[in-house]
Amino acid sequence: MARPALLRVALHRQEITQLWTAGKELLVGQVFATASGNVDNIVVSALAGQAALGGYGFAFNLTTLPFFLVGLAVGRVTLPIYAALRARLEPVKPTFLTAVEVTAWLAALPLGFLAVAGPDALVVIFGHKWDLVSGALRLLALHGWLRTVESTSGSVLIAFGQAGVIRRVHQWQLAGVLVPLVLADGPLGAAVAVSTAIAFGTSYSLRKAAHQTGSPLRPLFARLAEAAVAAASGGAAGLVVLDLVGGGTGLAMGLLAAVVTWLVLYLLLRRGSALRGLRMLRGRNETGR
Repeated sequence: MARPALLRVALHRQEITQLWTAGKELLVGQVFATASGNVDNIVVSALAGQAALGGYGFAFNLTTLPFFLVGLAVGRVTLPIYAALRARLEPVKPTFLTAVEVTAWLAALPLGFLAVAGPDALVVIFGHKWDLVSGALRLLALHGWLRTVESTSGSVLIAFGQAGVIRRVHQWQLAGVLVPLVLADGPLGAAVAVSTAIAFGTSYSLRKAAHQTGSPLRPLFARLAEAAVAAASGGAAGLVVLDLVGGGTGLAMGLLAAVVTWLVLYLLLRRGSALRGLRMLRGRNETGR
């Protein structure tokens, strides 16, 4: 109020151009992502009926929870970190590899159980109501894990000004879902289509993100393979316990067996990461004191 001449609107054209350049790619890409995420529902409903659509939608929503709870959360946290590292001309590779590892392992725990023991667990909870989608559930668990892992590349590509790659991936995934695989067998065919499309999209976007950060592909995909092994092993352990005990008690014990198996494998396969995490927690506790 003392200096009214200083209160003027300033248009920062360079910043607006940068925001629009990335924003329009993300906006268009989201349109294709929404389309590819709904066309399978339309086809299932048209070919197999409303009952099959209900079961397919239940399985799809169940297996995409880790994407929203883990993938998007990690992406929102890492994007400003990547931008800050780039501004300081510091390497992004260690942070990117850590983000991939954390995302893949956290998503592997629930989705591995659903992929292996999910159909049997649903019988315990709902009876045989969802038997129609038992096969689709396993494939959709794989789809959910790949989609969650793919989210780690998005924040890297945005930070490096490569949002166009995300848009192209969503376009290709829509084309992949429209392949006649969707017509194969109702819910199962739709699960095959979306899983195939997401597999190609995840591989491509991770390769692009690895190239931008200078991350070798071998250790990157090795970490994903380790998480996949832990997912399958945890699910298998849970299924064995569930079959042996049965009922609600068997389901609870099966979940516990899956968690323990996952944790043991994490400590064995990613011992260095576990030790770093413990040191960080210890340092925070000492700082708090």
